[in-house]
Parts: sequence; structure tokens; C-alpha cells
Amino acid sequence: YTEEDLVALAPLTFVETAPGVFLLSESIVVGEGATLDLRRPGGMRIALASQDNGFTSIVVAGGNLVVKGTTTEHIVFEAWDAQRSEPDLDTSDGRSYVRVMGGYASITDATFLNLGFWSGNTGGLALTGTQTASTLGLGDGAGEIPEVYLETPGDVAAPVGGTDDGLVVDGTADTGIALTRGSGLYSTGVTAWLSGLTVTGNAFGVFVSDASSVELQSSTVTQSLVDGVVFH
Repeated sequence: YTEEDLVALAPLTFVETAPGVFLLSESIVVGEGATLDLRRPGGMRIALASQDNGFTSIVVAGGNLVVKGTTTEHIVFEAWDAQRSEPDLDTSDGRSYVRVMGGYASITDATFLNLGFWSGNTGGLALTGTQTASTLGLGDGAGEIPEVYLETPGDVAAPVGGTDDGLVVDGTADTGIALTRGSGLYSTGVTAWLSGLTVTGNAFGVFVSDASSVELQSSTVTQSLVDGVVFH
């Protein structure tokens, strides 16, 4: 799925507001066998809607993410408060993030601005396997924040009127994506190639956990709210 596909498939929620600038107001989940291909020689800015009434994210769940700009014109991802027409700097009500979970990512010449709000998994640009990761001690002093993660099929409750042979991702039993038990949807770890990144103002600049192979080179990570680059 390319930029053109997103415009065609979701014209009301992936909207070009200016040449090369897109507002994403619906989360994207990339499943196994699918590839989100965001390559554009002239660069592109994707403003992920992120305000007090909710936020959008891009989550690769066993699929592939390809992002490639140029050294002078990056592909830019930014948490954007569309109501105020400004970057979302408030982490108290959640904030957009990009996560690759148990899949593959190739990201070169890209910028990530003001993403993430909570644990490493939702902290900004996160590359994780299917296991949960520690919040690295984040909390209010009374203990660690409980981790939010994908439940295994055996743990999830059966949908009303349905069976217990699946689980629900990113929604309720009525609106979520049902995954079949034992389908082997997710690989164990995450594999990624990251080069030429500029990451500014994320909660976690780059967070890596349960990786099969992740390489990060020639990149700059600054002004992170919690930590810059974490291989957990």
C-alpha cells in the first residue's frame, strides 16, 4: 500500500492538505503479508492527528514498513494537533506513535517529531517483538505503570455472541481486527534497518525490544522526554 493507495482507500482520513502534506486521522495497522510503502523522492510530511479527543498511530503488526526520503527531503512523521494547527506537545492525554511489532522495517532519510507518550512500546518510534517490555520504571512513585500490550488468544475474553478462537486488536469486538488463533500471524522478533533519521522530542527517541536484528546508523536523536536510544 502506497501513499496513492491510502488516498484512494481512505479519502476522508488520509487527506492532502498541501502539496506533499497529509493529515492522517485514522490509525493504520499493517498485518502480515502487507507492506506500507512510503517512498517519495521529493519528501512527504504525515501529520498524525493527535489532540485531546484522541490520536492516531501507525502500527505494523507482523507486516512490513518501507520509508525512504532523500538526504535533503525527508519523510516526516509528526504528532499534530489539528484542532489548534500546531504540534501536539501534551503527553497527558496520549500522543501519536509509530510501532513495528514482530515485523520488518526499512526506514531511511526520515524525521520523527514529538511522538509517543508512555512506555517504550508507545513512546515514539518503537521496534518490538511480540513480548511485552518494561516501562523502565516510569510511574507516579506508587509503582510502575501497568504495561499495555497485545493479549494472547488464551487470555482474551470471547466477544459477545461469538467464540473464543480469536483476539481483538485496536478496537472492540465489533470494530477491531480479529486474528485467528494459531494463525502464526506474528514472527517472534522485529527486524529493522534505520539510517539517516532525525528524531526530535519523542518520549523515547528510538525504543527496541525483543529484536531479531536491528541496525541504527547515521542518525540524530535529541530532546527526548524520557530517553534517547534504548535497546531493551
